[in-house]
Amino acid sequence: MKPLSFLFLLSLTPLLPAQELEPEGELVDAVLVIINDSILTSSMLDAEVQRILHRQPEMEEAEANSIALSNGVRKILFEETFKKLGFEDDQIDTQVDLRIQQLILEDGSRASFEENLRRDGYASIDDFRQDLRFSFIQNTVSGILGGIIPSPNKGYRTLAEPTPEEIRAAYDAREEYRHRDSQLEWAQLQFFQQRDQPPAEERAAEVANQLGAGLLSPQQALEKADRVRRHTSIPAGMQSTYQKFLQTGNPGDSKLLPTSAGGVAQLLLILGRTEARDFSFKEAQLSIVKDLTEANRNKAVLEALADLYRQSYVWVNPQIQGLAESLEMTFGTGNVGPATDEL
Repeated sequence: MKPLSFLFLLSLTPLLPAQELEPEGELVDAVLVIINDSILTSSMLDAEVQRILHRQPEMEEAEANSIALSNGVRKILFEETFKKLGFEDDQIDTQVDLRIQQLILEDGSRASFEENLRRDGYASIDDFRQDLRFSFIQNTVSGILGGIIPSPNKGYRTLAEPTPEEIRAAYDAREEYRHRDSQLEWAQLQFFQQRDQPPAEERAAEVANQLGAGLLSPQQALEKADRVRRHTSIPAGMQSTYQKFLQTGNPGDSKLLPTSAGGVAQLLLILGRTEARDFSFKEAQLSIVKDLTEANRNKAVLEALADLYRQSYVWVNPQIQGLAESLEMTFGTGNVGPATDEL
């Protein structure tokens, strides 16, 4: 079971710059942001940061902090938009309960399901339930604002489709539509603690050693992992040590990551590089239309969230350096409360 595959939460590109937000003084579960009747606290932010780093230990902590903050604010805005569209909490709760029951059946037992959740950084089913619930909310709101699904009362929202002129302009302006350089292909191999098997970190180390000795091919190594995530680019937030390994390594090279607190061992493996290729306008059109359509949908969603933010009562903790500026850069200025330590 792969619960994260059902979560859209982290798939969005971070809206905040990758800067570290440091408190001027020590704060204990401080309120960071208030938007209307909803709050984001430091403990909520820390929990999200730890989940991100649990899943992506190669990420810089400042990047994880930025993503977690952006996610926290957007979560509030998505939930408020969900209610404004006319949905009730019990509608989403029913879907969440049904999905969790389905996942438990797929895993064979509740115990196996809970074990898989711990591997993904969740402390409990309730912890996962909150993320899954928000995933349903976000997908519903994004679908309506993006014109993919109808709203309860107003039907489908109509967005402008890319024009032939826009498609041609995109092809002429963006080199990636005309030419693709050789791309790095690499994978993240995960090894879990399993009954009747050696510890996860020993299994990962054995695979790394066998790769280094030429006893395993990259494909055979992939088959030995409990979970594999393939990539064709290097994330901007990845720690410099791992970026350098991927940039300078050769196919078949591997690098062990520190074992996570949940006992998940991870291994980076370079698979190879694709061949460079040129694309004609005809070959590129489908990709361009897809990208422009998706960009229009994302723009509609983000503009709606920013509009709601600007119309909302917003209080930002002045003790957190850079917080107000980051939110203003992303969402604009809300009906901001006074910059005071008093709530």
